[in-house]
Amino acid sequence: MPNRGKPLQSNTLVQNIMSQNVCNELQHRACREQWQQWCKATTYRQAKQLLRQANLSFTKYALWLSIADLRIVTGLLTGHADLNRHLTLMQIRTDTVCPLCQEDEETVLHLLGE
Repeated sequence: MPNRGKPLQSNTLVQNIMSQNVCNELQHRACREQWQQWCKATTYRQAKQLLRQANLSFTKYALWLSIADLRIVTGLLTGHADLNRHLTLMQIRTDTVCPLCQEDEETVLHLLGE
């Protein structure tokens, strides 16, 4: 006699476990694919110097930042920050030198202590 109206608890447990395994496997595949693309890419110079590799925990952290803070982090990772090097490339400034030390170009890496 079929069990009408109530799923068996063991079936529900098995489905939940299978569902979780599928989710985990999909996440691992996505991470592997992202890592392969990151390694192959010849772009992202600035981000690669700062992050070294794709980082899920940093991504989760960044998603909780305010818009203003996320803008700053994005600028630092891409090199599109309000620093003399970038402003000179945009032809807003004429000098790339760091105003604090007067020795090197004011870049993100210089600002963070290279």
